[in-house]
Amino acid sequence: MRYIVKVNKERCKSCFLCIEYCPSKVFNVSKNFNKMGYHYVEVINGKDCIGCKRCVIICPDVAIEIYKYSKKEDEMKLKIGVIPDCFRLPIKEGIKKAAELGLDGIQPYATYGDLDPKNLTKTGRQDLKNFVEKLGLQISALVGDFGGHGFSDLKMIEWRIERTKEVIDLAFDLGVKVVTTHIGVVPEDENNISWKTMEESLPEVGTYAYNKGIVLATETGPEPAELLKKLLDKINNPGLKVNYDPANLVMVAGDDPVKGVYTLKDYIVHTHAKDGIKLPDENGKKRWKELPLGEGGVNWPEYLKAMKEIGYNGFFTIEREVGERPEVDIIHARDFLRKLEREIWNK
Repeated sequence: MRYIVKVNKERCKSCFLCIEYCPSKVFNVSKNFNKMGYHYVEVINGKDCIGCKRCVIICPDVAIEIYKYSKKEDEMKLKIGVIPDCFRLPIKEGIKKAAELGLDGIQPYATYGDLDPKNLTKTGRQDLKNFVEKLGLQISALVGDFGGHGFSDLKMIEWRIERTKEVIDLAFDLGVKVVTTHIGVVPEDENNISWKTMEESLPEVGTYAYNKGIVLATETGPEPAELLKKLLDKINNPGLKVNYDPANLVMVAGDDPVKGVYTLKDYIVHTHAKDGIKLPDENGKKRWKELPLGEGGVNWPEYLKAMKEIGYNGFFTIEREVGERPEVDIIHARDFLRKLEREIWNK
């Protein structure tokens, strides 16, 4: 039997009785403080909970809740994750922060630093997997975006294919089913060299991923949803899917993200929770501005209704690339999504 353990950090007054009496070592003391100035208790090994409820009974501040895991409840829940790199902390601290904020999962970058496949041994990969699981988190996807012009850059294509395969291998070792990337700007002309390069190179990585039970999901944004669908339909590879970013469609492509859901419904396997607006072009260059969730051009109620209607049950992963207070913005995004979960998702 699996149990879900939740701590209301604002109620905790640092008695630490739960730590003392828990037979499964589920809890630890956070280095952070709550609003009352106490080091609160956090869940570090939620999956090891045996449901004895000693902590619930002994807690003098009624700060702990334990209930049985329900697959049906999990399927109905709006799964909210975060790109831990957005906290601008060392990666393990960012992952711990995600757990501390009560999020369901993470989508870390695997293209640089500690999580670059070149820097993770077999033991290191297992240690990372255990670390995330003990925090009660799920890795919803790995970011495998190496920047530049994506799979449209003929000069870098062999390097990009090999590096992307390394991230796919890492995903396999971690038990992750989705790797996200930017494939580059899809041109309207199928005879364009960029289109041809994508059409010829993407099937190789798509097939490589598919044979390992993984999909490579390109992020929406540089082009309208219809154009991306045209390319994916033409390639027709089961290992190529979509990481749907509604804000990118608004900010860069000037497209309708709600309509785009229905256009790409057969490809969407992961999505970002981000917001923003499109600004007037300047000297022929596109301009945009990222904003906190709910303050931009994405119609979130209608967007969630559309995602629910197409049967999407994956993660909504918070991405905050700008701003001076990323944690504050991420908490705002979490609370915004939880509110919509109650009002729309669970209705």
